[in-house]
Amino acid sequence: MNEVRLYGRIAMDLPNIEELTNKPLYFALAVDKFIAGEKDVDYIPVKVWGKLAKNICEYKTKGDELIVSGRLGVAKFEKNGQKMHVLEVTANSVTFVGSRKKDVTQEQIDNANADAAELQKKESEQNVNNFDTNNFSTNQKESFSSEPKNDELSSLGFSSKDDEDFFLNAIGGIDNPFA
Repeated sequence: MNEVRLYGRIAMDLPNIEELTNKPLYFALAVDKFIAGEKDVDYIPVKVWGKLAKNICEYKTKGDELIVSGRLGVAKFEKNGQKMHVLEVTANSVTFVGSRKKDVTQEQIDNANADAAELQKKESEQNVNNFDTNNFSTNQKESFSSEPKNDELSSLGFSSKDDEDFFLNAIGGIDNPFA
């Protein structure tokens, strides 16, 4: 079973809705933790698809609180000729907790969550249909990888070395890459 539930704050500015056409929304979720009585923050990368992603961009902003439910995966990409692996959460449900932006109805949230669940189901079915035990190594890379494509990275604004470093450092646990 692969289930993740996180409570945190959106830790970055979100893109315009128009930028999400057929692309996922990526953002960092700032999740508080306590180590030896001292407060600290982890920045968890979250990937969201479809109407749910559009609702987040329309109704949420940096600093807003969310409860994100989904599954943990590994994004694989190459940087400076080196293979990189980054843990990320693919959300299938998001609960809005207060907002600094427009009000959203529960019906809009429910519809967006249903849309995300349907996309996840289709993705899972596609992975099962593409599985071939006689050629596992080839299909594993194509069917089971969360490897971001170049257009996914560019949709996140990864057009410079600084932005790539930001993404990697957010995962690597530096103090606050968003400050």
